[in-house]
Amino acid sequence: MILQHIISTMHRKDASFVQRLKCKCPVLIINQADTVDDIRTTIGDVPVRMITSTERGLSNSRNRLLENAEGDICIVGDDDLFYSSNYDEIINKAYDDFPEADIITFRFSEQTDVDTRQAFSAPRRLNMLQISKVASVEVTFRLESIRRAGLSFDPLLGLGAHFGSGEENAFLADALRAGLHIHHVPVTICYCIEDQEDRRKWTDGFNKDYFVKKGACFYRIFGWLFLPMSIAFLILKKRSVFRNVPLFSALFWMLEGKREYCRIKKE
Repeated sequence: MILQHIISTMHRKDASFVQRLKCKCPVLIINQADTVDDIRTTIGDVPVRMITSTERGLSNSRNRLLENAEGDICIVGDDDLFYSSNYDEIINKAYDDFPEADIITFRFSEQTDVDTRQAFSAPRRLNMLQISKVASVEVTFRLESIRRAGLSFDPLLGLGAHFGSGEENAFLADALRAGLHIHHVPVTICYCIEDQEDRRKWTDGFNKDYFVKKGACFYRIFGWLFLPMSIAFLILKKRSVFRNVPLFSALFWMLEGKREYCRIKKE
């Protein structure tokens, strides 16, 4: 199997940043900038293609990656990670162990000596309730399966879009609805590069904007089950996560996010 990294980035003048990611497999990059270009190069001994365009939005970037990818197995990446020394062996083994899997998710960690994300302790097949625990950089997939199912990322979700998150979870939900098999293997394949300003922006807190975006994402994933799933989510997280946010305010904002998503989709 040919593994290929598919990475979204912005305002890069060249592909040299790939070196610090410690990629061992071919790399495809969509670089959103103010110019248009398509270059092929080699970083170390790794073949790299970087397509630069003026398009904006993370989901749009990832859809261009889906269109241009060439590997058997795609590894969804970012520009603020680096990979473990044996990540390619881990991924290959997982697809050998689970030949029925169309998508396999792994782990990333914010520390090199401790696994900071341990949502699942054992390998398992994921369902609609569990995909919300998956981060995009933990996702790998069989490209043929994704193309056969006609899947893409929702351009209303993700960084740079109207609703700035949740694009990977909606993508996984669409995969399940299409009958694809999603498995999880609880092994870390990559780590965050420390002290990245963009990543620290995610710590702004649980405010109206957070719940509006969450409401849009929940509606996109659960459809007619939006209301019971939203209530269950809020009750479950109220005591441990957002203690200072009134429950009814959070639900009102999530409903606002649903309405706003529906309005924009109709326009």
